[in-house]
Amino acid sequence: LHDTPLSHLEGVPVRTLDTANITSIKDARRTKKKLPPIDIEVTEQGRIQLGDGHHRLAVARKAGDPSITVRWHFRKSLTADIEELIKGHEVKG
Repeated sequence: LHDTPLSHLEGVPVRTLDTANITSIKDARRTKKKLPPIDIEVTEQGRIQLGDGHHRLAVARKAGDPSITVRWHFRKSLTADIEELIKGHEVKG
């Protein structure tokens, strides 16, 4: 988990938001309830995709928060996964 400046997440789109979820997050923030981190995936090409936390990110942006807690996920290529699986199992011949 990393406290990530919102400026590093500029341009990360959020999907269509539900008013009830927004209200719930605002209420939780008002009562100082700890919210879960948002999940961001970085693709093999370096593209950032928001997995979970659209509403939390939108509220943080609107509130002018300097940062948000992020759980980062880095996607490796399928080729790298396969190479790791077969390492040490090469056929000698």
